[in-house]
Amino acid sequence: MKIIPLHNFLYHNLKQEHCISIIGGGGKTTLLYTLGKIFSKQHKTILTTTTHMMKPTHIPIPQLCLEEDIEIVKQINNLLYIALPFQGQKLKGPCESFLAQSLSYCEYMFIEADGAKCLDIKFERNDEPAVPSFCDCVIQVVGIRALGKTLKECLHRYELATQAFHWKEDDILDEEKLITLIKHNFSHTSCKRKIVIINQIDTQYDLSYIKKLKKLTAFEIWFCSLHNNILISTI
Repeated sequence: MKIIPLHNFLYHNLKQEHCISIIGGGGKTTLLYTLGKIFSKQHKTILTTTTHMMKPTHIPIPQLCLEEDIEIVKQINNLLYIALPFQGQKLKGPCESFLAQSLSYCEYMFIEADGAKCLDIKFERNDEPAVPSFCDCVIQVVGIRALGKTLKECLHRYELATQAFHWKEDDILDEEKLITLIKHNFSHTSCKRKIVIINQIDTQYDLSYIKKLKKLTAFEIWFCSLHNNILISTI
């Protein structure tokens, strides 16, 4: 295993995708803004949501579009964040038809298409995640810190997961349960390319999970620390 810079890896491995949706938990919003920072250096890039997000405080006002105005979208230079007012500092996603129209005026669109109440992993309901039909790729983010915790502690919608898989709320999330949840969540999307990002790989202790998780799934799976801008390469 070796450690490589994450930003370069993300750019070179995602630059062929026009529209990417991000689902799951454990760093989903951080990934959205990271991708915006990386791709907007050279390309017209849109960040948005199909659910709800807090209003970003680090994006300059000229780069915020808080209405469905295609004329604003047409004038995009590098980065544009599109959402609509909802409640207080919370925003909601524009309609899918407006996002589809906006896609014509950018080179990349990154969408937060899920909510996890700040938990590290999620169980998707039948009507989730909110991935648009025109999306090319979906990335599911999982926080590795969920492993070893009870389902009630780390899993959003754990009540539904216990019903679906006959688990108990005080069961411990192990590698097998983690992969079961990842497969379930991906079954709700039809995108051709599906990527798992295992985030929060910050210590030598965390590295012990990598080989086992890689063996348990056939999905494209990346191990990283978004906070530290590193990717753990298993090649």
